[in-house]
Amino acid sequence: MSSALRLSSQVTTLCLEFVAPLLLGWWLDGKLGWSPVLTLLGMALGAALSVLGLARLSNELNRPR
Repeated sequence: MSSALRLSSQVTTLCLEFVAPLLLGWWLDGKLGWSPVLTLLGMALGAALSVLGLARLSNELNRPR
């Protein structure tokens, strides 16, 4: 049960790592009127963070116990 909760937490973190910078960029674009510059930067940052998080998760799941 604890491994399922840990995996669920890690998947949620992966999703938030992608969505949070994207939404922050979209919000800042609306405030500063720079559309779509910050949204695209947020998407790129979120994608990079997600790839790093996925690599971290993959290493953890493939580690011998």
